[in-house]
Amino acid sequence: MALSKPVKPKVRLVPEEPVAVVEDDALGFNAYAQTLADAAREAVQPLTIGIFGEWGTGKSSLMRMVRNGLRKHREIVTVECNAWQFQHEEQPLFPLIAAVVRHFDDYRSGQTQALDAMLHHLESAAARGGKPVGEEQWPITQVGAAPADMPDRLDALLARSQYSRAFRLLAEIEVPRGWKFVVFVDDLDRCSPQRAVRLLESIKLVLDQPGFVFVIGVSRAVLEEHLTHLYREEMGVKNFNGASYLEKLVQLPFPIPSHRDRIGGLARRLAERIDEPDLETLLELLATVFDYNPRALIRVVNNLIIDRSITENLRADGKMDEVPLAMFAVSRALQHRWPAVHRVLELSRRELALAVAGWEHGVIPDPAASPDLQSPLSGDETFLAGELRKSVELKNLLFSDAGIRWLRDENARVAAAQFVRQHKREIDPATSSRAAPVFDAFISYPTEFAHIAEGLRGYLEDNKFLVFLDRVSIGAGEQLQNSMEASLRSARALLFLCGPRTPTSSFQRQEALAMLDRQTDSDPPLIIPVLLPGASVELLSTVLPELVKFQAVDLNKGDPPYSAAFATIARALHRTIKQAAS
Repeated sequence: MALSKPVKPKVRLVPEEPVAVVEDDALGFNAYAQTLADAAREAVQPLTIGIFGEWGTGKSSLMRMVRNGLRKHREIVTVECNAWQFQHEEQPLFPLIAAVVRHFDDYRSGQTQALDAMLHHLESAAARGGKPVGEEQWPITQVGAAPADMPDRLDALLARSQYSRAFRLLAEIEVPRGWKFVVFVDDLDRCSPQRAVRLLESIKLVLDQPGFVFVIGVSRAVLEEHLTHLYREEMGVKNFNGASYLEKLVQLPFPIPSHRDRIGGLARRLAERIDEPDLETLLELLATVFDYNPRALIRVVNNLIIDRSITENLRADGKMDEVPLAMFAVSRALQHRWPAVHRVLELSRRELALAVAGWEHGVIPDPAASPDLQSPLSGDETFLAGELRKSVELKNLLFSDAGIRWLRDENARVAAAQFVRQHKREIDPATSSRAAPVFDAFISYPTEFAHIAEGLRGYLEDNKFLVFLDRVSIGAGEQLQNSMEASLRSARALLFLCGPRTPTSSFQRQEALAMLDRQTDSDPPLIIPVLLPGASVELLSTVLPELVKFQAVDLNKGDPPYSAAFATIARALHRTIKQAAS
């Protein structure tokens, strides 16, 4: 009897789309969704709900579940908008209002005239750059009040705003008792700071009406930073507090709780989805490596699906032996979170890995605390012991069943480690030098001046440059070091922001050296040193003497928002791109 060939696993990736129904809820959001839906439906005053969470934590899924719960009620009109899609609109409120009106089909009888008048007014305002006929031009974000008074002055400033007539026209619409218009605005944190703040304040100024509820999905940290940067740096409002100001704009903040206690449900669903039930426990451990971020965990699983398919094809061609999928999972986790540990163990002799495995049931040796160890540790053993003592997550991973097998099975460990290293670019486009976008500029900066780095990025992107800034260009689950190296290799210029403490930063020094190493006689690199407040050319020379050969832009000679200095940088980038094209 002939043996049939094993069924080849299908390459069926796990979608990253937000869920909308309870049956697909692997994160236990149903209780939260029901509560928020009830809060929106029962609100007796205008209400803005802020669903706060970082990238990949499930904001969009929770918003869709809330909306799905509200759609069961005939008297609730739900509207879904993606702020990022109209962030380039000069007046972002206009397309938002238009989206709202498109959903009024069941409720326009007797109200058409007022709605049409409101839309006509807003359309005229947008066509004139925001200045309706006979009314004063007043940008929403130019608030001159003292920081403590600013939230309380919003309503008083309404009469002067470019949206005042829109507010009055909207107020004329009589919303029947019990009716609600619930508007969901997602991806607000993907907009530029100016657009995000303008849209949020416009909602407060115009749509703060009876019968209206807004549900906003955003990273609170990013939004507060947008607010603080805009008012402090661009408008000169000292001691502005973004958190206090946000409390006026968002009446019901709802931060997404940690997934620590619920990630097991997602791990189980993912293990079942890829037909690898034995991976459930390991996936729960991987979730700790990726800070319990659901989307990051899904991306890891999709990488493993690709690994499995590639190795099956290689095995069919006789080019690779069978390696359990769990070996790839351990290698990928180590490579992402502890690349130095991965390198040492990948290249190590068999005795080192076995020695580490032997620490599973005993005490991890500490040469500093026990200098009289019977068997002195090697340099690699000392390094690995130190890393294991510092990180509970690393200890749990390496001393799990999969981790112990990875350490003890030299052939599987070496095969998986080498495969992951050789194929990481093919299966992780974000870290591929071939797939990485060609950035016009890579911003190197000290963390204490992150607000200036983001302001520079925003200015350059408003002027159509493609800019790499790690805090916004790298998503959770992506390999930090590889992403930055690939982006720096592709960048046409390095914007080196030098602060008073930059000489002590090994990271910034390495970024400058990497750009200098690209230098050839025919293709010299463009490095623009930017002297931050408190820095000088003399200080710059202590970082790398070669940097003083490049003309610096000195922010000490200007005041926030440093528009003149940013314009100088933009002109230099434009010349570089033009020369490259020719």
